[in-house]
Amino acid sequence: MNYIKKKKIIIPNLKIKQRLDLILSNYFKDYSRSFFKKIILKKQILVNNNIIKKPNTMIHGGENIIINFIKKKKDVPQNILLNILYEDEDIILINKQCNLVVHPGIGNNKNTLLNALLYNYKKINNVPRAGIVHRLDKNTSGIMIIAKNVFSYNFLVTELKMRRISREYIAIVHGHPNKKKVIANRISRNKKNRTKMSVCTSGGKLAITYYDLLQKNIDYSLLHISLYTGRTHQIRVHMSHINCPLVGEKIYTGKKTFINLKKKFFVKHGYYFFRQALHAKLIKFTHPTTKKRIKCIAPLPCDMIFLKRKLGFV
Repeated sequence: MNYIKKKKIIIPNLKIKQRLDLILSNYFKDYSRSFFKKIILKKQILVNNNIIKKPNTMIHGGENIIINFIKKKKDVPQNILLNILYEDEDIILINKQCNLVVHPGIGNNKNTLLNALLYNYKKINNVPRAGIVHRLDKNTSGIMIIAKNVFSYNFLVTELKMRRISREYIAIVHGHPNKKKVIANRISRNKKNRTKMSVCTSGGKLAITYYDLLQKNIDYSLLHISLYTGRTHQIRVHMSHINCPLVGEKIYTGKKTFINLKKKFFVKHGYYFFRQALHAKLIKFTHPTTKKRIKCIAPLPCDMIFLKRKLGFV
């Protein structure tokens, strides 16, 4: 359930009139200007008992402002082990384990990365999304950036939108991709199943994936993948689209194809690989405060190392 928490403030007299969203972000340091812009558009702010619909409404001073903070029920802190690769006053870099959901959702409000962050970092509750800048799928392992304060979060989110954060992956796929080394098309929600994404001819958002073939054998390929865009399930959708689905991929192969690939894999190698063979290996970005370029590598997890060896990849 959601709950409403009201805040009432009186703006002191101003020498120069200012935008409402800017004033509120200066008044409430734990919230960004974009946050207030969103809740103004949702009609959650009243000025002198009048609902405000425009973030650029000018404030002169002396106004009575009521803010309706509509929040979701508080997420529960949980003591979940995190593999921390690097940490300072502004950021945390973690190597997310497989089988860990990033954000709570419908039917899954516990045992997530967000719950773990709330337990380990008490003040991170004041940061949007508990500092989580970008996501990885539940069964994709690898490196993620977490912001420890609002300034770092806003900076990194902007960097991500401007495509100044580089993300690279290791993937093991069925078959052999062609020599083109780039996949570019549009991705949107699947019309029949809204939890899935699919390649579309119109609408959707442009998605661009680059890949390099590192090694291959008769049936499989080891790939280095980098993202230009970061759409939901992008790598998984693109690999299946070029008929080279990830080993262990269930959602984007179709039930019959998945069963056939799984059976073939088991007969040849004697075990199942229980998740998509995808690991976020490397990230490069500019530090929010020092402005130094950071590069961090997340070691491959044991299951991916074992899979590589089973397939003869070194």
